[in-house]
Amino acid sequence: MAVLRQISFVFPQLAAEQKARVTYDNILRLVDDPDVRDVIKFLREREIVHFQRFGEAK
Repeated sequence: MAVLRQISFVFPQLAAEQKARVTYDNILRLVDDPDVRDVIKFLREREIVHFQRFGEAK
C-alpha cells in the first residue's frame, strides 16, 4: 500500500514540474529583459532538477 501511495504522489508531481517548465519556456520566448530572463532561467532549471528527482523516486 505504501508503494501505491508513493506512485500516486509521484506522477502528479512529475506532470506539475513538466507543466511549469513549459510555462517558463513560453515566458522566455516573450521576455527581452535580461534580469527577468535570468530569474526565469533559474526557475526553469529548478523545475528540471525537481523533475529528475521525482523521476528517480518512482
